[in-house]
Amino acid sequence: MSHSYSSNRIHVIFSTKERHKNISDEQQPTLWAYMAGIARNQGFEAMIIGGVKDHVHALLLLPPSLPFESNSISERKFVEVVKRNWRSRQ
Repeated sequence: MSHSYSSNRIHVIFSTKERHKNISDEQQPTLWAYMAGIARNQGFEAMIIGGVKDHVHALLLLPPSLPFESNSISERKFVEVVKRNWRSRQ
């Protein structure tokens, strides 16, 4: 009997505009939780999300149903949604 296993992990890193230190220590827990919610809504599992005042790291597990391609639409959509919605909250 044949079995298949898929584990597609993506490490996404993005910075604030011009690397300004805009993510305060107080905002970080809210931002990380917010990003985890966006990942969940996009069909990803957020394995870990964190960062510092000028950049963010997110380790995402993509579901097997999504095609694995570097810079896929799903990955870009995740980052675009996070950035657009977080800026609107500022």
